[in-house]
Amino acid sequence: MEPLTKVLVIGADSADPELIDLWGAAGDLPNLMTLRARAARGVVKNPYAIESSSVWPTFHTGLLPGHQPNFDGPTVYNPATYDFELPPPADVPPPIWIRLSRAGKRCAVIDPPYVQLDSTINGLSVVDWSPHVPADGTEFATFRTYPENLAEEVLDIVGPDPADGFSCEHRRFWTVEDYKDFIAETLLRIEKRARLTRHMLAKGHWDYFQVVFMELHCAGHHLWHLNDESHPSFDPKLKAVLGNPLRDCYKAVDAAIGKILADVDDTRTAVIFFASHGMGPLRTATGILDRALLRIEGMADTNMREHFRRTFRPLWRSLPIRLREALLPAKMRALPAERSASLAGSRQHRKFFEILAHNGTGAVRLNVAGRDPKGVVAPEDYNRVVDGIMRALRTFINVETGEPLVEDIVRTTDRYAGEFVSRMPDLLVTWNRSAPIRVVRSPLYGTIRQDFYTNRTGDHRPEGLFYAAGPGIISQTINQAVSPADFLPTIQALLGVPKAVFASGAGGRPILAIYPATRAAS
Repeated sequence: MEPLTKVLVIGADSADPELIDLWGAAGDLPNLMTLRARAARGVVKNPYAIESSSVWPTFHTGLLPGHQPNFDGPTVYNPATYDFELPPPADVPPPIWIRLSRAGKRCAVIDPPYVQLDSTINGLSVVDWSPHVPADGTEFATFRTYPENLAEEVLDIVGPDPADGFSCEHRRFWTVEDYKDFIAETLLRIEKRARLTRHMLAKGHWDYFQVVFMELHCAGHHLWHLNDESHPSFDPKLKAVLGNPLRDCYKAVDAAIGKILADVDDTRTAVIFFASHGMGPLRTATGILDRALLRIEGMADTNMREHFRRTFRPLWRSLPIRLREALLPAKMRALPAERSASLAGSRQHRKFFEILAHNGTGAVRLNVAGRDPKGVVAPEDYNRVVDGIMRALRTFINVETGEPLVEDIVRTTDRYAGEFVSRMPDLLVTWNRSAPIRVVRSPLYGTIRQDFYTNRTGDHRPEGLFYAAGPGIISQTINQAVSPADFLPTIQALLGVPKAVFASGAGGRPILAIYPATRAAS
């Protein structure tokens, strides 16, 4: 079957739908609004309670969490070690560009989030030129390409990552100049990513091309308080100096998209703009959940973060400033690994504990005999323990508001299935994020003060959006939300590639507004 069209996917990681609508209506995003006007458009409903962590693995593989191992970015929980690690390559389903490559399609991808380099691509791949989180889950990205000599060409065209491969997760802002440097760096990353994309597109003959602008993810985390005057960290003096740099970043991405689309033949190319998930104020019970679980289990409330502060901070501050600056990269690598190893060791001796999902949701894992190597909970007691945790967590309130701490608690197996579901949390706990969460209290378990230190002021909201425009696609608003898993079969259909065969309920379905039933039947 002849391909009906070429496909260009432009991802905007953590581009908030509400801000796109707001600033689009204000005239700040003319290129996105022009694309929207001729597009089929709608809401993306991401995997429940693990939205920001699983959306890209789901988009890339067409498989929901549980049917593929990733539910929290590049690393996955390994029950054998009680820690997070990269999944074995054999466990990771092939992403869309590898499926298309096997069907003879030529593909190019630039910085797909959380994805390792795969030399079986029929085309080219750029990994970790300038990511939000490096593909191997570490603090510093290792820039790689396929073919290998493509790296030299990339560096000739745009140079190295303006962030020097350092994950923005750990940026610190002490002065106005720190903010100015970060903003300038972010705008430069956007401009260079657009330039690299246009250069690679000009090589031509791509059936599938994907680029993801990750800069709005970093900007949303660190600049939200300058956009939101109700935020506790809003500083009018800082805003008077910096303006609204978050809006400036959105405008820069819009301008970049305009330049890219100017190079595209829209009579032959289907363009899919995919805004993965939103951004809003940071309100989280990370830093509270595991301590609450310790109290529920009847164990001492051990504050692991405070332990690390007491252990390492005096030693670090005793070093000369110049030596500290020289050792900073090593420190950033060593401390998370040390803390992770300590947590993994403590998990082995507990009945249940927190594992990472994302800040909007807490995740609880039980240590079950017969399932987990050091299992403590007898299988026949599993339901009783789960019910007890759920009841106990519902007794906590946010002291500042008097409202319940928890908005929802679900058993993971009530939402997810598949061969990897046994590696996921047992419970997903969605926080009530109507207000900051600083102090919580339970009549049974006492008061717990937030101990989660982060430089973030913004954090993720669950829903995303998409625009799809091109030959045969009718401009319309789609009333039914789509899943990120739906894009892989849709793109395969657009390119005339036989659909992937997944177990029932494991993957998505073609989005008929992009690939109509009449076309699918032809």
